[in-house]
Amino acid sequence: MNKKKNASGQYGKGFTLVELMVGMVVSMVVVLGMVGVYQTVSRNASEVSLGTKIDSQIFSGMLTVDRILQGAGFGVLNGPPDFPNAYGAVFVAYTEDLSEYVLGSTAAARSIVWSAVGGGCNALVSDASGLRYFGPDGYSCSNLSMPGVGVPSTSLVQRLSAVGFENVGVFEFRVRNEPCSPFAIDAPTVVEGSYIIEILATVFGGDRAAGNVVRNQVCLINYK
Repeated sequence: MNKKKNASGQYGKGFTLVELMVGMVVSMVVVLGMVGVYQTVSRNASEVSLGTKIDSQIFSGMLTVDRILQGAGFGVLNGPPDFPNAYGAVFVAYTEDLSEYVLGSTAAARSIVWSAVGGGCNALVSDASGLRYFGPDGYSCSNLSMPGVGVPSTSLVQRLSAVGFENVGVFEFRVRNEPCSPFAIDAPTVVEGSYIIEILATVFGGDRAAGNVVRNQVCLINYK
């Protein structure tokens, strides 16, 4: 260090140019590190906030699907009495590649189609855009076919293509043929159905190792 006389005539210590430059570099490294931390925290906070909003939409969609499926088959006149062997006749599920879902399979379906009141079909379809409901008025169909392009629908859950959200909002369905009652109520006056649909939805929050999947079961009380 160079020694310089101050105003009182005493020698004081100053900094060399090299020391000043080293100090500036260290300060810049610290500041850049703090900026990086802030950006990471801000990004994570935004992601969590967005994920929470999407999950809220998914849970709402799950409740809506439950309500829709409980009404499936009610008032339909174009099926056998009490719908014996209803699967494949008045309602059916389809896998992602649009092949017919095998009843009771451990694989999952992406769409469910059923006969609508007054003719035609209703459908729930989970695809790249999200979960859509084609109803309640129904669309023109033959042999429980999937809705075509341009058929009006209601968006229940919208999906995002952002990194980390690719599978969030995906709905899947499994169908079983077994006696059931709505809300698992066991009473003599409760009307039983013969088909159960398990609904699975991928959410943002939760245990990522477990796939972040939430489940619900619906008894199709109008199919015997």
